[in-house]
Amino acid sequence: MHISKKELALAINQICMDVQEKFLTKNAQYGDENGLRSFHDMLPTAKAVGMGAESEAELMFYTAELLADKHRVALLQNGFNDGDFEERMIDRIVYLMLQLSVFREFKEITPVKLSVKNQ
Repeated sequence: MHISKKELALAINQICMDVQEKFLTKNAQYGDENGLRSFHDMLPTAKAVGMGAESEAELMFYTAELLADKHRVALLQNGFNDGDFEERMIDRIVYLMLQLSVFREFKEITPVKLSVKNQ
């Protein structure tokens, strides 16, 4: 398989747009302004299954890992034949981004403000 650097850059850019669209759709489905509401709602369940987290942030990280596992398992079982292959991959990317956001909030790392460069 051969793909040029330019084609790869375009493909990655499209994937980033797909991930952003998925995130915005999912984020709009949550009921309030707390962007991590779904994780907060799952904390009692995560605590009940005995996840050994030292903080709520770590518990949210582990919860996201559990949620992403269903996608990993399906992809490992079915590979490219999985009918939801792309959606599962994008979901996994969204989980990773949410986990990184939780980590940065926990470590009090200020999010970087994005700007569009003039081209």
